[in-house]
Amino acid sequence: MSEDIIAKEVVGGFEPLAAGNYQAVCYGVWDIGIQKGSYEGRVTANQEAVVGWEANEMAEDGKRHTIHNFYNLTLGKKANLRRDLTSWRGQEFTAEELKGFSLKKLIGANCMLNVIHNENGKARVSGVASTPKGLPKLTPENAPTMPAWIEKICARAITKEEAEPIWAEARARRKEQAKEAALAAAAEEEVLPDQEIPF
Repeated sequence: MSEDIIAKEVVGGFEPLAAGNYQAVCYGVWDIGIQKGSYEGRVTANQEAVVGWEANEMAEDGKRHTIHNFYNLTLGKKANLRRDLTSWRGQEFTAEELKGFSLKKLIGANCMLNVIHNENGKARVSGVASTPKGLPKLTPENAPTMPAWIEKICARAITKEEAEPIWAEARARRKEQAKEAALAAAAEEEVLPDQEIPF
């Protein structure tokens, strides 16, 4: 052999998108199935989706930086997906849209992203907003095909049958919490007959 084969440590895999505000375009949306997780020490099971954007910022390879967000696939009042889509669209959802809204409409849509870094230095989307009027539109450079890392997440999805006991426990917990809240509210309203009312 004429040359040595040298092994060395590789530091980092790629440079994350720097924190800041960026114009971006949605290049893909993927349903990743029912994912098992945890919240406040409890097991959860949620139907989830991933939204992928290309930021108007070039990476070292000469392509746009991409960034992704995971969402529970719900438009409930407190849902992150509803909050971000409302801000992105610049308007509330109609009652008809809340019955079913296709996320495929997002592909090709421009927005402004607020990107922050978590404690591990990983870039994440902390806010989505509509673009200012007159800003030239970006078109996606990436095909909306599912990236390999998302395929791996899809493989971990559980079935509805596996999720049902988790959902049943959550329903029972919500029912018990509502009962406790009603009892607490009733106790606060109760005024004892011999109790003096100061004014």
